[in-house]
Amino acid sequence: MAKGNKYDDNAEDARGVALYGFLEGTTNIIPILCDADGRILTSPGAASGTTFGHLKKIVTTAGTPERVSAVSLPVKEVYLTGDTDNGEVTVVGGDNTVRATTGNKNGLVIIPGNVATKINISDLNALWVDAENDGGVICVSYSV
Repeated sequence: MAKGNKYDDNAEDARGVALYGFLEGTTNIIPILCDADGRILTSPGAASGTTFGHLKKIVTTAGTPERVSAVSLPVKEVYLTGDTDNGEVTVVGGDNTVRATTGNKNGLVIIPGNVATKINISDLNALWVDAENDGGVICVSYSV
């Protein structure tokens, strides 16, 4: 995106196509999904009536994996990013064996500021997270 506008802090790929941005007036990261030609996809694969949501999961105790959602929450698409304000590396996975321990990580490593990672999962309750330190945060966007 052009420099000098409200999107100066967005990440761009080598072609100058925006990869993510900040929701105006907040520090919430919004993934911008593009096709191979750089065209922005507004709601990929979403059927009419699809509802989108988001949450921040804060890890209470590092080294102790926690469910992203304490209750069943069926989903169609899930995108994960690390919270850039927190700066913590988080690790996610499909069971309670995920670990973010330095030198002993097990699962999908999410680094703050990286492009949103899409995962295929049907219920947020089945997703587990751990962080390197207490208070690590993962940002989750999903469609239901």
